[in-house]
Amino acid sequence: MRRTFRSLTVLFFVLVPVLGMTNEISFDASGTQLTVKTRTAEYIFDTSQGILKDVFFVFERRTHVYTYDGDGFDLKYRDQLILPRSYKIEPQNDEMGNARLTFNYEGGIEKTITFINGPHYRLDVDVTPGASTLTLLLPRLVYDENWKGVFLSYSSKKRVVVFDWTGQDHSISGNALTFKGPIKLRGMLAPLKYTFLSAEFPQQYDRLKAALKRFPKAKSWYDPIFYGLVAFMSWLYSWTHNFGWAIIIFTIVVRLVLYPLYHTQMKSMVRMKELQPYIEKIRKKYKDPKAQQEALMKLYREKKINPASGCLPLLVQMPIFFLLYAVIRYFGEEFAFGPRFLLWQDLSAGGFSQNIIFVLLSIFLYLYSALITSQDKRTAWQSIIMSVIFPFLFMNLPSGLFLYYTMNALIQVLSTLYIYKKYNIKGLTLRELLDI
Repeated sequence: MRRTFRSLTVLFFVLVPVLGMTNEISFDASGTQLTVKTRTAEYIFDTSQGILKDVFFVFERRTHVYTYDGDGFDLKYRDQLILPRSYKIEPQNDEMGNARLTFNYEGGIEKTITFINGPHYRLDVDVTPGASTLTLLLPRLVYDENWKGVFLSYSSKKRVVVFDWTGQDHSISGNALTFKGPIKLRGMLAPLKYTFLSAEFPQQYDRLKAALKRFPKAKSWYDPIFYGLVAFMSWLYSWTHNFGWAIIIFTIVVRLVLYPLYHTQMKSMVRMKELQPYIEKIRKKYKDPKAQQEALMKLYREKKINPASGCLPLLVQMPIFFLLYAVIRYFGEEFAFGPRFLLWQDLSAGGFSQNIIFVLLSIFLYLYSALITSQDKRTAWQSIIMSVIFPFLFMNLPSGLFLYYTMNALIQVLSTLYIYKKYNIKGLTLRELLDI
C-alpha cells in the first residue's frame, strides 16, 4: 500500500494535462450583429444602431442575463437616437489582452467600449461628444439607484450593473447620463460578488453595499460566515500568490478547526465497533424486535454510549462542507485568470485531461480509507465501489474544486490513521480483501 501511494505521488508530479482555455477576447460579425466573447461573458451588439442588445454569462454555463430595452449604451441628442457611421474593432489592443469596440458618429462624436480581459466582467465606456450635449443610456436590470458619479442596477437573480465616471458638466436621471464634455465610465455587468465590487469600486464600496442591502435577495443570513471564509481565502491568495496553494492551506486549516467534531464522530464509531460482539449476541438471543430493542438500550446505558453521537458531528459537518464548496466555487473566475499551479494552467477548467491526476489520487485515497475502516470484505467492497464511482462523476468539475476534494480525502485518511492507531483498531489488509 505504501509503495502504491509513493507511485501515485510521483505520477501526480509527472503527468501533464492539456492546458486550459486561453483568456483571449474574440469578435464575430454577422450582418449588423457583432458578438464579443470574453472568458466570462458574451456581448451582442447591433452595429447599425451602436447599441448593446443582449448579454450572456458563459463562465459556467450560457445564461441570458440582459436584453435591450432602450438602455444599451444608446447615444441620444435631444432625445433622438443618433446612429453611427462606422465601427472599428481592436482585438487585444494592449499587453493585458483588453479589446475595444469603437463607434464613430458625425460631428466628431465617438463611443468606445473597452472589454477588460479579467475576472470581474469589466466593461468600460469612453464617449467624446464633440461640440454636442449628449445623453448615454446605461444598461439596467430591475432595481436602480444612483448618486453623485455612480449608477447601480440590480436583479433579484443576483446580477448587478455598476458604473462610475469622471468628466465635467454631467448629470444623471435614472439611467440617463447627460454630459457635455468627454466622459469616462468604469463599469461591470456581473454576478453579484462583493469581492468584485470591492476590487473595482473601492471608494464607493461601502455605499454600494448599503444600497444593495435594500434590494430583495441581495443578502442571506449566512453571508457573515460565507464572506468571512471568502475573505480568508482572499488573504491566503494574497499571501501565496497562487490559488492552488491557497486552496491547499485553506482546506488544511478548515479541517484542523473541524477536527474535534471528526474525532468525536470517529471515537463514537470506534466504541460502537467494540460493542459489536455484544450486539450480535443480543440479536441472536432475542428474536422479538421490541425485546431486542430494550436489550440494546440497556447495553448502551451500561456502557454509557449514545448510538446517535456518531451521527450528530457528521450532521454538523455536512452544511459546513457544502458552504466550503461554495466558497471555493465562488473564486471560479479568479481561477481562470490566476497564475499557473504546478501542472495546471487554469484551475477553472475541468474534464478528463485536467482532472485525471486528481481522479487517480482520490480513488487511491478512498480505497485505502475503505480498507482501514472496514472490518469485513463485504463492507470494504461496498465502500470501494462508491470510491471508484464518485470521482468519475465529478470529472467535469473545475480543477480548483477537485483539488479541494482531493485534499479533503488526503486529510481524512491521515486523520483516520491517527485515530485508529490511537485506539489500536485494525482494518483489512489488501491480502485479506483479495483472499491472497
